[in-house]
Amino acid sequence: MKKRNFSLLLGVLLSAISFSSCYDDYEKISSASLIGSWQSEFWTGYEKYGEYFMEWENEKDTSSKFTFNEDGTFILDEGEDGKDYGQWTYKEDTLYIEFSDGELERCTIKKLTDKKLILEFHEIDGDYEYFDSLTLRKL
Repeated sequence: MKKRNFSLLLGVLLSAISFSSCYDDYEKISSASLIGSWQSEFWTGYEKYGEYFMEWENEKDTSSKFTFNEDGTFILDEGEDGKDYGQWTYKEDTLYIEFSDGELERCTIKKLTDKKLILEFHEIDGDYEYFDSLTLRKL
């Protein structure tokens, strides 16, 4: 259940991950820019498996909040679905998140300003493919 909930926050950031990003499209950012609390706003993405295909665009979701602390810890508050915590690290345009149960997730930071964070995830595993883009605002 936690994996599905987190997929709604960062997009099933697991296994056989394939990322692509254009280095020229983002300015070098500091991990200090991530420090603080971020509220989810909306999702855009798709999921496909064989003939199955589902797409979503600008799906509003304000139920989750991430708090990134200076000491490399985080708290994920998913409202009614509960809380989780763990460690985070940042390198170039990639955010690595390790949950309390040892599950490691990673996503691409597409945009980070003092008010807006856009995270992307792209997973391909055989004939399964998942892409998600999550927009968050700083609280």
